[in-house]
Amino acid sequence: MTRLLAVLLLLASSSVSAVIIQIDYTGTVGSTVPAGLTSSFSVGDAVTGSLRYDTDGAFVSNVLGNGAGITRGYNALVSFEISIGAYTVSSSGGGVFVADGNAGNALAPKDSVTFAAYGLNSPLGLNQTLSENFSVGASPSRLQFQLLSAANATVLPDASLPSLATTTSFIAANTSGTSTNLVVFEGAGLIRYNLSSVSASVVTTPAPASALLMLVPAMWLVGVGARRRNRAASA
Repeated sequence: MTRLLAVLLLLASSSVSAVIIQIDYTGTVGSTVPAGLTSSFSVGDAVTGSLRYDTDGAFVSNVLGNGAGITRGYNALVSFEISIGAYTVSSSGGGVFVADGNAGNALAPKDSVTFAAYGLNSPLGLNQTLSENFSVGASPSRLQFQLLSAANATVLPDASLPSLATTTSFIAANTSGTSTNLVVFEGAGLIRYNLSSVSASVVTTPAPASALLMLVPAMWLVGVGARRRNRAASA
């Protein structure tokens, strides 16, 4: 019983404001398709994407952002799936990279949040297995979706993982284009895509700490009753 109470207290202390947030988006292939991929993809092909990240994901390290100074990298991507036409590629994890223009980035203002699953050469050392529904002749090596605000450095309050409210505000201020939304194929080049719609929602939340704490006195009373019955039985 003592051990169970300790577990409940531990769970209660660890139940903070972390949530799983899902981002869904649609778009189209918006740039020239590399010669080695033209048999599978064409400019204008429909793109749909869906990813989930944990707002309590672990900070891994600072990384040197491409044009955005120092960026904080988190092991927070829970899942990521992109479909281009009939082709689908997915990952069960990856990194989230947060660049806050107000936090000393070299080329501020430039807030951005980049979600990326790497099959190899992850800057955070978080290489994933990228699964595809059929082969296009080259293996996928990176999935990437980015929220970018080149002209507004106040979207992110800091360089932590964004809440739903912050992500929703960022979607409204997003200026990301085909240069930052992409699927990379090893040795064959990359497919870039434009966005036509983006939305975010909460998928799951942890059990509130208060609910877990309410179980503690109940479990204590159960334990007291059990001990009294055991003493009565042995008397």
